[in-house]
Amino acid sequence: MKPARRGLWVMVLCFVVLGASSAEAWEVRDTASAAAFGAFHDSFAPAAFHFPRHGAGPLGWVGFNLYADVAAVDGFGDEDFADDDLPGSAIRGSLPGDFLSIARVGARKGLPGGFDLGVAYGEVLDADFDLLSADLKWSIIDGGLLKPALALRITGTKSDGSDTYDFTQVGADLTFSKGFANLVPYIGIGVLRSESSLDRPGGDTLEVDSTDQVLFAGVTINLLVPKINLSVEQGEHLQAAVRFSLGL
Repeated sequence: MKPARRGLWVMVLCFVVLGASSAEAWEVRDTASAAAFGAFHDSFAPAAFHFPRHGAGPLGWVGFNLYADVAAVDGFGDEDFADDDLPGSAIRGSLPGDFLSIARVGARKGLPGGFDLGVAYGEVLDADFDLLSADLKWSIIDGGLLKPALALRITGTKSDGSDTYDFTQVGADLTFSKGFANLVPYIGIGVLRSESSLDRPGGDTLEVDSTDQVLFAGVTINLLVPKINLSVEQGEHLQAAVRFSLGL
């Protein structure tokens, strides 16, 4: 099998296994207390951030990238707001394995001037809503054999699918990376502004917002087809992610 075709099948298989969740197993409870809903938002917002999961260098105007990734958030299911047995908890049902897991497929396209444009569809596994994201990255320093790369990125994310819960987020991050042979390690920091609203029975609406800081680090392993990215990300909770990608 040709390498490009093999890489594509790796990505497809990844999402058949990771994205084919069972019928919706949990949702944001429309009778959640204000305290529980606020606690849920504070934990969910950083986890929902559309992290870069790649180095700071530009794709170039002929470059493109297709990817599939999945992240798992440790400790999310252990919080009181996720305990379905507690009155007023924010979650009805159970999270798979007590983890918050978000799987994404997306595409990035290089543009002139060191800019990259990206879009992504994210599935919050076993939940009744999804996440739609877009981002624009500018490589301030392109990087090279001896020179590191530095990039500024802006992002936006919005939920879709739930009749009662809405989530929106805008963010910005800085990524610093340096390539070594077929490895590109990177570190970064981001800031994000998030808003959640919940329509409750009787016409009452809960609204919460937050401003958060996130940290992230990772490495891209260039196997030509596919490229593999491993990352660790810190928001309210620690999370780990793996990405498979192909492109120029």
